[in-house]
Amino acid sequence: MSTWSRGRQFTYLSLVVAVVFVAVGFLLWTYWPVPSCFDGRQNAGEAGVDCGGSCARVCQNQAVPLKILWSRVFEVTAGVYTAVAMVENANLEAGVVVLPYSFRLMDESNLLVTFRQGETYANPGEKFIIVEGGIGTGEGRPTRAFLEFGPHAWQRPPAEAPLLEAPSKILTNERPARLTVTVANRSIIDLPKVEVAAILSDPAGNVLGSGTTFVENLRREAERQAYFAWPEPFSERPALIDIYPRVNVFSLD
Repeated sequence: MSTWSRGRQFTYLSLVVAVVFVAVGFLLWTYWPVPSCFDGRQNAGEAGVDCGGSCARVCQNQAVPLKILWSRVFEVTAGVYTAVAMVENANLEAGVVVLPYSFRLMDESNLLVTFRQGETYANPGEKFIIVEGGIGTGEGRPTRAFLEFGPHAWQRPPAEAPLLEAPSKILTNERPARLTVTVANRSIIDLPKVEVAAILSDPAGNVLGSGTTFVENLRREAERQAYFAWPEPFSERPALIDIYPRVNVFSLD
């Protein structure tokens, strides 16, 4: 075979290989999925399936579970109770966008009286209050409240929590009992909705009353008043009034 024939065969073979290489590359580029945080696979530096690494979602085993510091139940009026709990999120860089929960109210014989379900959120590194009021129990008399959380996912927040303060609070212990709280937005952004929780306790720290309300459209460096009310005056004037203002950081994107 001449040198020219061998050269032509080599050229043809090279062209075939090149065409096959391009075709395979095109098919891989077209049909092979690009790694993402939503592809159901652990790839692209993720610590788990679609979590960790560059993903906003935090892997479950990388987050410290929420801690329930205490939970209480107390009667507001005859047959109507309020359940309240304080929760701590020790994760400084992870929170929960949707946090389902359930209060179980038990009597002194440890029998279930009733339960109440709801949803909230958990900002990174915060202690927060969950309150469920207006719980009718009929003839049941609950003495303890247990808080449980449903399935939830951890996520890195899109922004830091704004600085909120409660510089003043005034309690009028009459019928109805009223609490007026000044809420101050010390951040540089306007806040469309601020949740404000109040805990009123005796000198020993026993909860006498609690409640939640909202302040709408709290502008930056501004103050607004939040109002709480209870149908009856407290039999013992509260010695401690703790206020917990907060805003959902996952809504600040």
